Amino acid sequence: MLQRNNEIPSQGRLAIVNLSNYHLSEVEERVLSKGLTFVPTSRHFPFQFHVDFEKFIRSLQLRMFFKDFKSAFSDCVAKSTWIPPGPLNPALLIFKQLVLQDVEQLEVSQYRGRSNMSKEEFLAIQKLKNETSIVIRKADKGGAILVLNRTYYLDEIHQQLSDVNTYCKLREDPTFDVLIKIQELTNSAVQSGFLTKKECQFLCHLHPVTPILYTFPKIHKKLEAPSGRPIVSSRNLLLERICKYTDFSLRPLVQCIPAYIKDTSHFLQRMAGLCIEEKTLLVTLDVHSLYTSIPQAEVLEAVEGALETRP
Repeated sequence: MLQRNNEIPSQGRLAIVNLSNYHLSEVEERVLSKGLTFVPTSRHFPFQFHVDFEKFIRSLQLRMFFKDFKSAFSDCVAKSTWIPPGPLNPALLIFKQLVLQDVEQLEVSQYRGRSNMSKEEFLAIQKLKNETSIVIRKADKGGAILVLNRTYYLDEIHQQLSDVNTYCKLREDPTFDVLIKIQELTNSAVQSGFLTKKECQFLCHLHPVTPILYTFPKIHKKLEAPSGRPIVSSRNLLLERICKYTDFSLRPLVQCIPAYIKDTSHFLQRMAGLCIEEKTLLVTLDVHSLYTSIPQAEVLEAVEGALETRP
């Protein structure tokens, strides 16, 4: 475990960085080192397993049924409950039976009071969960787990939100008003033939949740009092489906941009074809608060121009 003023842990090695005033016990360190995605063994519920397994079998059925179809339609529609007609494919039926047999044996042999953690570790999780003076977060880069004072964590977020050039305080929740505008625009798009009725129903999220903001501390830039990368959870957010539809519509256009880089592998493939001289310097740029610094008016103008010129 690293305390204040220690070196940043090397990438690829999970480490615990304690920047709080809370003293972690050896057991608590061991629990945190398992990672924030670690799931303690819970009681087995056969009914829930069979529900999930039937959903998985249905997804395999759909893949097999539509394997020869090349659809160009939008995938931005509400989830269907349709199941392909007829009996199961023989190979899929055998797979299902074998899995159920294996699960039945596991229920007998492995789910008899077995646990993937000790009693002390379980109590340590409960203690960390109930400790109100700290916040536990994943580092922005490097994979380390940070323990921060809750007061510092909240103060840092409030400092970011106090930037009047980026954020503004709302007098009331605008969710309902925004939903009405979305319904008006999507209904108009249906009438003009731009959207289908299914896409319209998909885009109008009638039961959205309030978004939650949290941050990932950037200890790779500064270990002492690190700033946080703001993340807004978009799951079931009012605009989540519109974002998905926008991504679906713009993806083919973005891939045609000469400067488009899909991922690290794509970058390495493009670099492999370049002839770099000995004295050439490779330079990278880091934009401070990239997403909140993007000029929205220029983005809309660029998107509109790209849509008008598409085939």
